[in-house]
Amino acid sequence: MPGDYDGFAWLYNDYWHWDFHQLAIRAIEGFLLPKLPAHARVLDVCCGTGRMAQELSARGFEVTGLDRSEEMLRCAKRNAPGARFLTADASRFALRNHFHATISTFDSMNHILSREALQATFQNVHDSLLDSGYFLFDLNLEEQYLADWDKSCSIVEDTHAYIVRGGYDPEQRIAHTAITMFRLNGNWQRSDVIIRQRCYSIEEVKTLLLRTGFQTVGIWNPIADAGWSGSLGRGRAFLLAMK
Repeated sequence: MPGDYDGFAWLYNDYWHWDFHQLAIRAIEGFLLPKLPAHARVLDVCCGTGRMAQELSARGFEVTGLDRSEEMLRCAKRNAPGARFLTADASRFALRNHFHATISTFDSMNHILSREALQATFQNVHDSLLDSGYFLFDLNLEEQYLADWDKSCSIVEDTHAYIVRGGYDPEQRIAHTAITMFRLNGNWQRSDVIIRQRCYSIEEVKTLLLRTGFQTVGIWNPIADAGWSGSLGRGRAFLLAMK
């Protein structure tokens, strides 16, 4: 999963999670949590700065977060002190037959840039689950990239600033987000990060899940099925696979 996720962990933690995660926890409460026993063990793959781990820990679940970025996990350990965190790539980890459910939110699966790595991730998740365990994740679809990815935004504060610019190549099915950051640390310091995502279709993702060994795959539209509104729900799907 290429990209300097360490380089913008502070920005992600301060700015990029609030709106989405308030909606996502409602979707998880609707689609997944009623299927789990009390105090179930939940794995959060690509957990980022631990906001979902924090929400699930507060609801009494035993949460393990997994991410490849040390800086993201540094934030996660502060945000969710009741959870356990591991440093690992989603396509290369082994935690066998341990969890009642796995989640992965904020279009994390789109950050996996090849079908081979995505299938390896699905295999790792499958192997981590107990029998009849669940895997819930959301996915950006092409509608999202075509509608919203060419937009830009910026923030200017006394001690930091950033500019975000995006784009989507429909032939390659690759989206990019270019982030330029400035932080005041004695002097102003600039850093640049480019994060890429791949657009997968529902059908190819479902095929990979079934090929991996999942038995059933449910698909939900967050606008129609979870009451979302605005751009965060447009061109997004939630998938729930059962082992």
